[in-house]
Amino acid sequence: MPVTYRYDEEKNALMTYPTGLLAIGEITEYFIRASEDDAVAEGFVEVVHFDSVDDFEIRYSNAQVISDAYRQYMLAKKCRGTIFIAGNPVGFGIARMLGAVFEGFAVLRVLSTEDELEEELKRFNEASL
Repeated sequence: MPVTYRYDEEKNALMTYPTGLLAIGEITEYFIRASEDDAVAEGFVEVVHFDSVDDFEIRYSNAQVISDAYRQYMLAKKCRGTIFIAGNPVGFGIARMLGAVFEGFAVLRVLSTEDELEEELKRFNEASL
């Protein structure tokens, strides 16, 4: 399924909603669409909601493809980082793995509930001041 998103201008957050089988090609296509979307302001925070994903085509061996695409497209708009919301163990584990792959050039946080999101967005905003 394609990755959909909506931009929250007030929070300067790109709310991202992957569903079904999350394939590598869909992720890279999403990065291109988001980076070329004039509505998305520079310096945004990406928020990825993993709880509607049924299965992941993401493995450590192909995570570099995602890392390269993230670096090329998302950082073009000066994305300040990504917050994953993953209530299920597999999504949480995939998000943690991506955090390890992206370490050094991107700030990634993994939350287990949506309830933690507002506080984490506040931390991102305070860090950019």
